[in-house]
Amino acid sequence: MTQIGSLKFRTSNGDVEIPIFLDGDSSSAVSECLKVETGDNTGFIALVEPSDAAFPYIRIQTQNGLKAVHDSSSILNVFFSEEFEENNLNSWNLHSTGSTGNSGTNSSSAPDGGSYHGYVSQKSGGGDWAEIYTSNSYDWNNSYQFQFLVSSRTWDNGDFNKSSIGWRGRRGGENVIGLQYLSTDGTSNEQPFRFLGSGTSNSTEYQMSWDKDIWYWIRGEVNASTKTAEAKIWKAGGTEPNNYQISCDITTGNFSGEVHIHSNGDSSYRHENDVAQIKFGQGLF
Repeated sequence: MTQIGSLKFRTSNGDVEIPIFLDGDSSSAVSECLKVETGDNTGFIALVEPSDAAFPYIRIQTQNGLKAVHDSSSILNVFFSEEFEENNLNSWNLHSTGSTGNSGTNSSSAPDGGSYHGYVSQKSGGGDWAEIYTSNSYDWNNSYQFQFLVSSRTWDNGDFNKSSIGWRGRRGGENVIGLQYLSTDGTSNEQPFRFLGSGTSNSTEYQMSWDKDIWYWIRGEVNASTKTAEAKIWKAGGTEPNNYQISCDITTGNFSGEVHIHSNGDSSYRHENDVAQIKFGQGLF
C-alpha cells in the first residue's frame, strides 16, 4: 500500500496518527473506507470491523453499521479470528486422551468487550490432556502477527497444570508452533512463558507469576525471513511491555494446519484454559 499522508487525533492516551493511503491502489484488501482529499491526491482511511481492530480503536458510524478506523501503516489482513461470540464451538473439535476432557463456552468478563469466551478443561489421571482444534486448516507460509486474550482458573493446589495455544497443526504434530503461558510442575512451581512445539527450537524463557481468574494479553509475530518468532505477555489493564520477552527459531515452509487450544490438570483438580480472543494476520498492531 502507498501511504500519502496521515491524520493526527489527540486523545487522553496521547496522539494517534491514522494513515491515509493512495486511492485506487489495486493491492488494497480493504472493502470499506473513508475517502479523504489531500493537497495532491485523493486518498482513503481504511475501515474494518471492530472485532478485527486492535483494542482500543476509533469508531465511525456508517450506513453499514459501526466500523473501526485502522490505525496501522500496514493494511489489516486477518486470516484467522475467533472470539466465541456465537456462543458455541461448532467450528472446533474436542480431543481428550482420557475420559475427563471437556470444552464449551461461558459468559465472559474479558476486557475486549465480548460477551463469551471458549474453554477447554481436563482432570488428568496420569498424564492425560485435552485440546480443541479447528475444523479447518490454514496456510502459514508468510510473516504474520498474533494476538491472544487468555485466562486460566480452577488450578490452585494442583500439579502439572498446562495451558497453551498452538498453530500449524494439532498438539504433537509436525512443524507446530505453540506458546505455553501457564505450566506448573509436580510440586506446583510455576514454569516460564515460552515457545514450544516441533516447529520451534532454542526458545528463550520469561519467568512470570500467574494469577488465577485474571485475563492476560499475548502479542507476538512470526518472521518468515529471519525464521524467528517473538512474543510478550501482560495483565489486561496493565501496561503493555515495549519489547518482546521471548523468542525462538522456527521451521519455515509451505505449511497448512489447524489452530488448537490445550489444557491438562492433575488427578485431583480440574484445570480450565479460557480463551476470549485468537487472531492471526498482518497489521494487527
